[in-house]
Amino acid sequence: MDIRISDATSGKNLHIGFTAGLSVECAFFPPEGDVALVDILPEIFTISNELIGQALSQAGAEGLRLSCDRGCVSCCYQLIVMSDHEALLLAHIVSLMEPNEQARIKGALKSMLQVLEQNGLLAELIDSHANCFSDSDRLVEMQKKYWELQLPCPFLVDRLCSIYQFRPLVCRQYIVSSPSSCCAQIFKPDNSVKKIPLLYDVASAVASFNGVAAKPTLAVPIPAILLVNGLLESFPRPKSNAEEMIAAFLAHLEQNFTRSATSK
Repeated sequence: MDIRISDATSGKNLHIGFTAGLSVECAFFPPEGDVALVDILPEIFTISNELIGQALSQAGAEGLRLSCDRGCVSCCYQLIVMSDHEALLLAHIVSLMEPNEQARIKGALKSMLQVLEQNGLLAELIDSHANCFSDSDRLVEMQKKYWELQLPCPFLVDRLCSIYQFRPLVCRQYIVSSPSSCCAQIFKPDNSVKKIPLLYDVASAVASFNGVAAKPTLAVPIPAILLVNGLLESFPRPKSNAEEMIAAFLAHLEQNFTRSATSK
């Protein structure tokens, strides 16, 4: 992997040459001094967007068409999970919202937790993601039960994402070429959802990186972002300068989360 960071008129320019042959170039605005991974999430989002854009171009060249479109919200009823870093960022964004919207979000999250508890799923939701994330069967079963409740994402407003710029990486990576109607049937045995393949799983890489080195994956379900915010704040957050952290993260991504060209 070739990583080059150079000065630009505004901020810096980041060039990444991946071993697989992909090349990404984007603006980079690193915070000064030592930072935690949450501080450079905007840069990681930009890198993810560039990689996804290349995947979409490749898919288009192969005759595949992106079905996801403005106002298509089926995936907003799935169980959305994110890294602990993204959960901290979203909790911070909520704290900066104007009072009425902040109250709406908090009310929606509280309602979601109540529905989950009433259906006997709240403890299972938290335990399965905090302690048993390697148990894929258990996670899928949890996702199915959550889907049956049809709980909309609390950031969904008028069929649009109100935090689109800061949406979780799993949301960015969920892109399909099958008809949008298939996503509404995703947990049926004969569902025909076809995801556009991505060469790099940035979402999983972020969830398993502490800013300096690999760590056990920690995934936070979206209903719990405010519930666990205080707990997450108490976790150690290794720091280094932004350029070193980006380089370490990219090495972690390429070494551990490169998918085969045929992965879905």
